[in-house]
Amino acid sequence: MSSSLIENKLKCYDPATGEELGNVLITQESEINSIIQAGVDSAKIFNRSHFSERKKLIKNFRKAIVYRKDDFVKIICNETGKKPFEAMMEIMVSMDLMKTQGKHLKKYLSSKKRNSGIYSHKRGRVEYRPYGVAGIISPWNYPLILTLSPVTEAILAGNTVVLKPSEQTPLTAILLKEIFDSVSSDQNILQIIQGASEVGKILIESHQTDIICFTGSTN
Repeated sequence: MSSSLIENKLKCYDPATGEELGNVLITQESEINSIIQAGVDSAKIFNRSHFSERKKLIKNFRKAIVYRKDDFVKIICNETGKKPFEAMMEIMVSMDLMKTQGKHLKKYLSSKKRNSGIYSHKRGRVEYRPYGVAGIISPWNYPLILTLSPVTEAILAGNTVVLKPSEQTPLTAILLKEIFDSVSSDQNILQIIQGASEVGKILIESHQTDIICFTGSTN
């Protein structure tokens, strides 16, 4: 465990040394609802964005993460107790995933012709459209890889994201949000809520959340 719940805060500490890392405020229900609504509002525009715009956003996000790689190594090590080379591995794998996902965006999500069968006077196509707001709940054991992969996929697909990281590793997500905001003109494309299962429950049960990606245990 690298955090504990104290009233309305997550108290974070290094599981390897016991050193206190700071406190993170738990997001309250009224705030969560406002955050999801902001995601809905931004989705009305971002859902219609062009592939090239999304790909450029993720490319800039990726470059900004690489620029801050030393900060990520420090935070991942502090939150998980991992060694620096393990944290660096997370960064390298995450960057490769982001690059690959962006590379194949057009291939997998562009419209595709389909045979219209007996309706020879008709034309058939398959169109892939964004869901709207994607709720993502990520685990503690790989706080960068298993967060960035679904976040990148959701954004490239044209969705806005509300991310709830594990309550054991909230600081990695905070740094991700800081970096994303530095490269995005719309800070509501990626938003973060903090807390334990009660917070995740609100995100999942919200009628304004269009799709959920959950990685981890239900316990």
